Amino acid sequence: MARDRSASTAPPSAVAERLERAAAEQLESAAAAHLEAAFRADLQRVEALRQSLPAAERPSLRELAAHTRRGHNTLNNWLTGRAFPADADVLAEVVARIRQSAAGAVLGAEDTALLDPHRWRERHAAVNRARVRDAEELRRGRQAAADLTGAEDQARLRALPDPPRRLDLWTAAALRVHPSISGDRPAENARPDTAPSPAVAPGSRAHPAGFVLPAYVPRPHDDLLREALTAAAAAGEPALVVVRGGSCTGKTRAAYEAVRALSHETRAQDQEADTAPRRRPAPPSPQTRPLPGPTSAHVQEQGGREGEREGGGGGHGRGSCGGREPAPGPLTGWNLLFPRTAASALQALEARAFAPRTVVWLDDAHQLLADPKGEPLAAGLLSRLAGPGPLIVLATLWEAAFAELSAPPRESAFAGQDPHHHARALLTGATAVVRVPPAFGTRELRALGALGGDPALAAARRTSRDGKITQTLAAGLPLVDRYESAEEPPACYARALVTAAMDACRLGWDAPLPDAFLRAAAPGYLSAEQRAAAGADWFPYALDDARTRVQRVVAALEPVARADGMGIRPGVSRLADYLDAHGRAGREGIDPPESFWAAAADHATRPGHLARLSREAELRSCHAEAEHLAHRAAEAGDPQVYGALAELRERGGDRQGAERLARSAAEAGDPYVHAALAWLAERSGDPGRAERLARLAANAGDPDALRDLTESREHSGDQEGAERLARLAATAGVPRCAYRLAALRERAGDRDAAARLYRLAADAGSRHAARRLTELREAAGDRLGAEQLAREAAESGNPRCYSSLAWMRERAGDHRDAARLYRLAAESGDGHAPRRLAELRSRVDTDTAEHDGDDGLPAPG
Repeated sequence: MARDRSASTAPPSAVAERLERAAAEQLESAAAAHLEAAFRADLQRVEALRQSLPAAERPSLRELAAHTRRGHNTLNNWLTGRAFPADADVLAEVVARIRQSAAGAVLGAEDTALLDPHRWRERHAAVNRARVRDAEELRRGRQAAADLTGAEDQARLRALPDPPRRLDLWTAAALRVHPSISGDRPAENARPDTAPSPAVAPGSRAHPAGFVLPAYVPRPHDDLLREALTAAAAAGEPALVVVRGGSCTGKTRAAYEAVRALSHETRAQDQEADTAPRRRPAPPSPQTRPLPGPTSAHVQEQGGREGEREGGGGGHGRGSCGGREPAPGPLTGWNLLFPRTAASALQALEARAFAPRTVVWLDDAHQLLADPKGEPLAAGLLSRLAGPGPLIVLATLWEAAFAELSAPPRESAFAGQDPHHHARALLTGATAVVRVPPAFGTRELRALGALGGDPALAAARRTSRDGKITQTLAAGLPLVDRYESAEEPPACYARALVTAAMDACRLGWDAPLPDAFLRAAAPGYLSAEQRAAAGADWFPYALDDARTRVQRVVAALEPVARADGMGIRPGVSRLADYLDAHGRAGREGIDPPESFWAAAADHATRPGHLARLSREAELRSCHAEAEHLAHRAAEAGDPQVYGALAELRERGGDRQGAERLARSAAEAGDPYVHAALAWLAERSGDPGRAERLARLAANAGDPDALRDLTESREHSGDQEGAERLARLAATAGVPRCAYRLAALRERAGDRDAAARLYRLAADAGSRHAARRLTELREAAGDRLGAEQLAREAAESGNPRCYSSLAWMRERAGDHRDAARLYRLAAESGDGHAPRRLAELRSRVDTDTAEHDGDDGLPAPG
């Protein structure tokens, strides 16, 4: 570069000015990456200009660093383009110092513009603006994509039959809490008292007219349930909390009260109040109460009344917290999803409605899990519980149903049948299980007496027996009294319908019952005089009577809501829960009449219901009815019903009936029934019949029956019979019977018999038997015979016998012969033989001090 100090003060040329203007116009429109790349490239040119200056006038990086008070490595990274300058003013100082040092140099127009500090400040600002603009565009694009995804998710959730909603929008009625008796005044005339219940806060939404929710009396299980829910919400992982108990014991109400309490906003003074002596609560009200709304307007609206509740009528209200801000409860802001059927729950799973911060409300979960889609639902819940949280699945179940679903399958001849495998895994793996007792204890009854202002609780306390307050509150006992007292026409016709429904439910038909079934079954529950007194309109009258609500709360036969819309399903009814439980207890051991079985066969349609009814009929010695129901179940798609029925016939001694059903099962596609009958016949001491049935099982496609029977004969001491069955099985292409029998004989010390049976199994194709037979020959000292067997096995595609023989000779110290046999095994196709040969050579080389190589192994080097 030529040096001319007089040119240092010359203005930029027209070319440089045009370049600057063009660059300025492009600054605002170029992308950040492009601007930054050009920026870094020009900084590298500045560094090249600095390096081109004479050493005497060139500013060093350390001088520039001292002048700008920045590290020289930082400046070096800027000027070499490795880092984007963080401070435009410092960069301008660096450029100005370089320009000052180059004052005596002759610079072109582009170089002069390159060393303009003001221009570098503008470019630095332009790059930053472009970065912000690009980031904003990226953010908007991502937000648009998120909004689109969110809209799609919302549309998908709204399309569900039971979409999730905010937890505070759900009422007790919507969550299927049993409505209560109204006590001393009619439910529709119930009015809120001047102060709310000490245990229940009023909400922002009203229940349906006539729905009464009395004050809540906490019991020990409530603390356990709330602790479990609080821990589940805090853990941040999915959790299953199960509330189990009898019918109408307060399971759903306890769950409702727990989620309601944990969705409240709490304050520090509330926590202090928990440790202070509690005052006598104000009189409660039967006013219906939903979950509280979390909005600030609702908090202010309820302020004074909440303060009255907590302070006994004085002090600060909810809106006056003494300057302390409310804190959210563990479930504040959560959603609640209430799928009413197993199909709805599966749809919600597929739609990803089981989202974090959701309470999944599975009321009467035993009905969902016993549904034909119950097992897929249980499997889906297990999978979701292994996913992200927090998520709480809150399930209520009857005590007996919980025990049945969580118990291991009973011992049966039909191995492998486990109808509740996933349901059992789900329930036994629950995060917490809380049991609701069937009755109030002494302490709870005393607390109940203190709430004398609630008419529903007062009436329940007067009329309940054995502390069964919740059952009375749900109108259970009046309902039973109405049923039991209906002995004369026309009330007895309604009782006949209800009794038929009781029998159907307790015997396994737990779906909504067709009215036509009730009409057809009813005559068998009536006497001749009662039937003769019935008029032409007896059925509509009886059905209307059974659907009359007791205490204006619950009816014996309840209508069934449509699953896909508003209104009720025509032509079906559902038995009231408490009457169902009453029927299971009161009618245990009572056989239904013939009209019941005939009506069930004509009107039940689901194969599971028909199969259960068939089994129950068989247990009650109604053989013709049981077989008719089994045929109906098979026609509906459940051929395994024949097997269960055949087992019952066999156990009952009806062998011809059992074999007839086994043939029906085989014709329907279930080949395992003959095997089960063979097992039962063997246990009952009929070996000839067991052997014949086992052969039938093998012919039907289940040869395992011969294996089981062979071992049974061997254990019983019938060695001749066991060997005969083993030969029969080998002929049928099942060599493992002979192999396992040979192993038993070998363990018993009978090596000749073992060798004979191993030969039988080997001839039938068992590789294990061939190898073991070879080992027995070797152990007996017949080396040539062992090698002959190994050669025959290798020729038939089983080279492992050579390797097994080689291993035995290696252990005996005959390394040379072992190596020869390993080579034969490798040549015959045993892929493991070369490695074992190499290991043998390594051990021999290591363990032998001197070796001459005569045994076929290489001598150590």
